[in-house]
Amino acid sequence: MLLGYNKAGHPAFRILSALLGLVCSVTLASAAGISLYAGRTSVAPGEALTIHVSTDLPTYDIRVYRFGAQVEMVDHLEGFQGHNYPTPPDAYSAGCNWPAALTYTIPANWRSGVYAICCNRDQVWSYTPFVVRPARPGKASRILYMVPITTYQAYSSFGGKSLYDGNSSGGIRSSRVSLLRPYSADNGLGQFGAYEQPFTQWMEKSGIVADFCTSIDLAQHPEMLSRYQMLLISGHDEYWSKEMRDAIEGFVASGHNLADFSANTGYWQIRIEDGGRSIVCYKDAASDPVAGDDPSHATVRFRDPPLNRPESQLFGVMYAGNSSYVGKPAVVHDANHWIFEGTTLKSGDLLGSNIVGYEWDDLFPESPSGALTLLSTDITGLSEPSRSVGCYFEMSPDYGFANGRGGKVFAAGTVQWSWGLDDISNAHADPNMQRMTRNIVRNLSSPKLSQADVQVLFRADARALHLASYDAVALVGGNPALGFSSGVSMADNGVGADSVAGDGIYSALVTIPAGTPSPIPYGFRVNNAIATLPATSGLLWVDESLDPGVPQVQEMDRIATPSLVAAPPPPRPILGIRFEAARPNPFRGATTLAFVVPGQLPPGAEDEGGPGRVGPQRAFAAAGAGIPVKLRIYDAAGRAVRTLVDGYMLAGPVHAVWDGRDAAGHETGNGLYFARLDAAGKSATTKLVRIR
Repeated sequence: MLLGYNKAGHPAFRILSALLGLVCSVTLASAAGISLYAGRTSVAPGEALTIHVSTDLPTYDIRVYRFGAQVEMVDHLEGFQGHNYPTPPDAYSAGCNWPAALTYTIPANWRSGVYAICCNRDQVWSYTPFVVRPARPGKASRILYMVPITTYQAYSSFGGKSLYDGNSSGGIRSSRVSLLRPYSADNGLGQFGAYEQPFTQWMEKSGIVADFCTSIDLAQHPEMLSRYQMLLISGHDEYWSKEMRDAIEGFVASGHNLADFSANTGYWQIRIEDGGRSIVCYKDAASDPVAGDDPSHATVRFRDPPLNRPESQLFGVMYAGNSSYVGKPAVVHDANHWIFEGTTLKSGDLLGSNIVGYEWDDLFPESPSGALTLLSTDITGLSEPSRSVGCYFEMSPDYGFANGRGGKVFAAGTVQWSWGLDDISNAHADPNMQRMTRNIVRNLSSPKLSQADVQVLFRADARALHLASYDAVALVGGNPALGFSSGVSMADNGVGADSVAGDGIYSALVTIPAGTPSPIPYGFRVNNAIATLPATSGLLWVDESLDPGVPQVQEMDRIATPSLVAAPPPPRPILGIRFEAARPNPFRGATTLAFVVPGQLPPGAEDEGGPGRVGPQRAFAAAGAGIPVKLRIYDAAGRAVRTLVDGYMLAGPVHAVWDGRDAAGHETGNGLYFARLDAAGKSATTKLVRIR
């Protein structure tokens, strides 16, 4: 984006924040009374995450949410003592250095995805997001979804400064920002709720399984890409390190695929320092002390000297403009392309309602010569005409790459693509956009054909089953070499990497023939019962780099007794809206209104809540993490007296207290009053009698 332009403060972003039910994006999370950050941006199952909290509240609770097809509360911890720690003057660059309020170990069975810690007391709440990486990368999915943590922190002004002048103290930005501080936007969620949440919610509703990582992960461990067929980016991913750009370019050049449902991607080069705790971006080679000795790491725009690596060389398009007031449909340019299959669209038709904006990309002279324009939207009303282009190309001779290996790239050319995928706040689902996105994800994540025969040694840990010699273990999978339903017999005979016979470790050596689609789903059967379903057990990524005759050794798979019975989880109750009896009623000083927010009860909430008790479903939440609820008091003449609740809540029993005062704080008189509850398009009313 343009140097010095303050995106976080512009009107469109403020409106979006309000629509999401969150605070203005330039409001510090501490304004809510609680500020928090995580000690790491991502963790794998079994790893520990420190949570650092500063609050002026005497006590607070901690809830953990996972953002997927729905927002699930996966844990609830109560009764933390509040401590108000000072924010150091250099917190924006050196971190807050608050003590850890909690060291939280990630359960071994947690799915990869985006999670958030929520600190809450009554109607005060704040969040910090983090990513759970897969325990075994590429084991469950061919898709890697990258969450742009570096961009979230580039815009965060917690502690007084960001990488932008516009929301920094004194109007002067910092060249270094710390990841060990809260995100100032959206009660601590950064930009996730604005862009990534609609995409990830639609994706999981559609049955698309992905593994998740952060931009920090990819910068520090670029080798993780080798376990995937497709890298997926959505939302706003503006800040990349050299290591990220090198890894992703190499990924596509080697025949893998990239889907960028975004714009302004990989615009600024950054350095990630202090072991992944700091981001450095001078935005000017002359100011950057590293640029002279190591120009390849200079923190400037990728397209500028001394880097000279235009973003369009990777994406086909690159950043061309922005406006606070642009939010319009995209225009279909070439409806004959395969991404439009199954839609009703023709060339010239409009796509979505608020898709193009507030930043967009266009083709440039450095774009691949064979890049196809799929969407082309003229943007008028600005000082200079501009255009948003969505494009597609392949790194193959057909698209101008003489030595290309066929890596596919789709670039949407607009930041707001996800707003056409799911109905969250001002995002409105468009069936044509949903179908196009599904087409792209399926095509770019499709298995590739192996080029040579490869021997693979599979191993299964069945020690927990205490099998006898007459028990049979079989390898099954989605390829004839793996036996389909009949299976390949496995033996506990000490062959190959399993050197001990009779120890409960079973193995089988299988030859995967050339021309096999890879990766291949596989699983195991014990005595003809499914121990682990092939679709969920794992994916075999055929490694053709090994010398002929050298087997590829798969990681050990554990076959546990619970897997032998694939029982579905019990359904969660669906609750209807209602009031319970108010107590006391009639009342003199105050009365407690017990009511039920309609919807599906969150996990772990079945034994909580109810009149007189605040359970985990009491949590107020951001839009998408709950149901909009209003609880108002009216007098006998129908005049509004007081609003007790106006926010997002989780389904389940809740209570609220009315102290008998009106909105101005004045005592109300004797008489008949009504409490009206509105939630999820339904309403309920109960009578209250006050006697003084």
